[in-house]
Amino acid sequence: MRTLLRNATRVLTLAGSREARAGAAAANLGELSDASVLFEDARIKWVGPHDELPSSAAPDVDVDCEGKTILPDVLDEANSSRG
Repeated sequence: MRTLLRNATRVLTLAGSREARAGAAAANLGELSDASVLFEDARIKWVGPHDELPSSAAPDVDVDCEGKTILPDVLDEANSSRG
C-alpha cells in the first residue's frame, strides 16, 4: 500500500551523515518546506518538495498535511526489540 503525506509545512529529515547522532549532533536535522513523504508498505520511498513528486507516485491513501510538521519515525531494526 502506498501512502502519501502531502503539502506539509515542514518535513524534518535525518539527511546527511549516516553516523549515530547524540547530544548536539542529534539536533542537526534537515528541513524541507512545502514537502511530501511517500511510504510504500510502511517504508519511506520518497521525500521532497511536493511540486517534485514523481508522477508515478499514485498513492492508495492521500493525506493533506497542510499546516503540519512531519517527522518520520526512525527505527534501527538491528538494535530494537520486538515485544
